[in-house]
Amino acid sequence: MSVRVKYFVSYARRNKALVLDFLARLSDVLAPSRTYKYDQWIDFDLILGLEWEEQINKAIDECDIGLLLISPAFLASSYIANNELPRFISGKKSSVPVMLQPVDFKLHDLKGLEKRQIFRFDNPEFTEPRAYGECSDDQREAYVLGLFRKIEEKLNRSFEQTPPEVEIDPLNDLRLLELASKAYRKRGTPKFFLDGQNLTQLQKAELYDRIVLEERGRPAKNNPYRVD
Repeated sequence: MSVRVKYFVSYARRNKALVLDFLARLSDVLAPSRTYKYDQWIDFDLILGLEWEEQINKAIDECDIGLLLISPAFLASSYIANNELPRFISGKKSSVPVMLQPVDFKLHDLKGLEKRQIFRFDNPEFTEPRAYGECSDDQREAYVLGLFRKIEEKLNRSFEQTPPEVEIDPLNDLRLLELASKAYRKRGTPKFFLDGQNLTQLQKAELYDRIVLEERGRPAKNNPYRVD
């Protein structure tokens, strides 16, 4: 039986368009979880006619984890700094800080978040990890998949859950295959997506061959992950 998890989304309204894009992709990845049933709360869910601050406080009280979507606008919000963030920074509520838009770690006041590990997307081709807003469309798919894995690891520790004993072979991971195929259809190659996955060179090579064969109907002539 899945464990129900309520997560509270803390974000700056100035970033609403990017937040909607991020949450749509994340929801797609969270939905098929084997272990958890995720329920999202965001201030779009405020009930008309009721006191809004009371609803937000109640949502934080009832959540299992806070998803903190960090950006310069997030850090500049006095409401977030005074009413939402302290509940998570204090440790009273568990949180997952996520870099939505880049901030300057040296010059910006991170409101206590400098002591926390903030999720960003890493790739061997990058000089440094990137915020969600800095990523291309294909990289955003890889970003949320990597974040999903980190969230599940954190929840497993919090709920003392035992991860599934059977490890999924990447070649049979339907979500991974779906995202790699989507990357192929957009770019003509799944390489940009596969580069961002935590896979061995052999696994990337096998996935590359499979995706190209399924999408093109013939084997790949040049597989960048195979060395003669």
